[in-house]
Amino acid sequence: MKSIIFSFFYLFFGFNAFSQYQSGYLLNYNSDTTTGFIRIQSGKINCRQVFFKTNMQDEGTLYMPGEVKGYSISNGDSYQTESITYREKTLTANNLLEESKRNAEESEPVMVNDTAFLCILITGKASLFSYYDDNANEYFFIRKEGDNIYELYQLMKFGRWREGSFIKGGYRLEKNYLGILRFLFNDCQGLMPKIDKTDFTESALIKITRLYNDCEAGK
Repeated sequence: MKSIIFSFFYLFFGFNAFSQYQSGYLLNYNSDTTTGFIRIQSGKINCRQVFFKTNMQDEGTLYMPGEVKGYSISNGDSYQTESITYREKTLTANNLLEESKRNAEESEPVMVNDTAFLCILITGKASLFSYYDDNANEYFFIRKEGDNIYELYQLMKFGRWREGSFIKGGYRLEKNYLGILRFLFNDCQGLMPKIDKTDFTESALIKITRLYNDCEAGK
């Protein structure tokens, strides 16, 4: 009877431990890969660290951005180390509007320099990435082949502006990401009208980046 109970607990806890991991691999800086198992974590933790085992009996090793070139989870996301600069968001989903208005009245957003694992959303002539900070705020970054990496962002601003013969004032959302996309994708002029209609969402940014990657130069 005791052996049956012991076997049950062994199988239960063994399965539970295994369910916390997913097969995957590390990408080293010499472009070699090491296959094994990666601990399943939240998006914001995935951007900060990866816990890796070569096998399920291994104690495992914690890797930080910069210690490996990247990692990939089977049937899941892939991440790569990048040095980034972004505009810090002090807001969360629950206080988005109020914090946006407060930040709009301040002179300039706080710029943050960091090294992180960015989630790869799409690759090609242009590659799109996402990143989550400690407050689970999502950021987007984009890079063309051979170019720097840029943050895609929008800011709430407080001020006055002219519309026709009227002067208006108050809070206004500045979609800075559209200008960045137009600048980077300027070798595909036919895409400009679609860029102007692109929303600041992961799915919309993936769609416009994919259209650019499929675009023939000069069209």
